[in-house]
Amino acid sequence: QLTTLDEFCDKQAILFVDLLKMDVEGAELSVLKGAQRMLDAGNIHAILAECEFSRRADEPHGDFDEIWPFLQQCGYRICAFYSGGVDSMGWVWGDCLFVRDGHGPAQVVCSPWAGHLNTYKP
Repeated sequence: QLTTLDEFCDKQAILFVDLLKMDVEGAELSVLKGAQRMLDAGNIHAILAECEFSRRADEPHGDFDEIWPFLQQCGYRICAFYSGGVDSMGWVWGDCLFVRDGHGPAQVVCSPWAGHLNTYKP
């Protein structure tokens, strides 16, 4: 039985979600639309979604060009990118961390060399 995130949270009396982690093979935008009320209310603080940057039928992921504008309208910003599929076409897909304005760090550094890097902090 399928349900939306809004309906599930209502039934379970869940008021806030700290991190929504999605890996739903191309259905990310549908999941987000099913969480519209929670997103609009700012009750989901961060979202980690698998996004594609180059369409490939053999590797379905959420379309970044659809997910990003949708989340911007709900008050989210990009906090970090994590590389995933890189091949001769370039960066094909990866995980994107979106945070609600006013929640989370200004930036996230995820690298095995992070301890050796000077990071820019505005």
